[in-house]
Amino acid sequence: MAVIASATPVTSADATFDYGALAPDLAEALRADASRIRSRLRRSVVEALEAGAELARVKALITHGRFGAWLALEFGLSERTAQRLMNAAEAFAGKSDTVSVLEMTAVYSLSAPATPQHVRDGVIAQLETGARPSLEDIKNEVARARKVAAEAKAQVKAEAALSPEARAQKKARAERERKRHHAEHQAYLARNEAEKIAAELAAAIVLERLGPIDTELRDLLMRASSSRFLACLQRAPEDD
Repeated sequence: MAVIASATPVTSADATFDYGALAPDLAEALRADASRIRSRLRRSVVEALEAGAELARVKALITHGRFGAWLALEFGLSERTAQRLMNAAEAFAGKSDTVSVLEMTAVYSLSAPATPQHVRDGVIAQLETGARPSLEDIKNEVARARKVAAEAKAQVKAEAALSPEARAQKKARAERERKRHHAEHQAYLARNEAEKIAAELAAAIVLERLGPIDTELRDLLMRASSSRFLACLQRAPEDD
């Protein structure tokens, strides 16, 4: 049963190696080496996930409390590491080939119980399109998702600790805030509609009095600042 600590490092999309700067024979040899190593490292990730599935099967057969002793005797493996492998095997069941390009560090991070499922699904979707998210990107995304989940959990816990009176007051404040936002939005929509109607009426009057607008005037109106144009109109003398 092979247990792998690390595997293929995922490079960013813009990471390149200039094989053209090498002698042709050396470049060809290095490309062959890279292909062979990449294949082996990918197999390492797949084998690690297979090992995790086997560990889960064995754990179910051993009396509670003796699994750790079996791990120590057979592999010198801690229960924590075994659990990480089992988590990974469960999280990526049927997707071992897809995630084989990731480092085991990324696999462990994504498969941890604290990592939301949507983060794993997102990374798998990227990999299936041929994208290669970097280890740093994965770690950052996992950290953000865990923070959001922790904050949501803390909020639920804090609300559960409130007294019925405090919970009612909080609900009432939230409802008042919702109504205020709704009223502000409705007022904004009303202002928008009033401005639209006023603009259409003004344009109709201007066209009626001036007749067809020539190209030069139309260009000037299009370039003019509406606020400055209105200020000029206000300074103009009114008809008697």
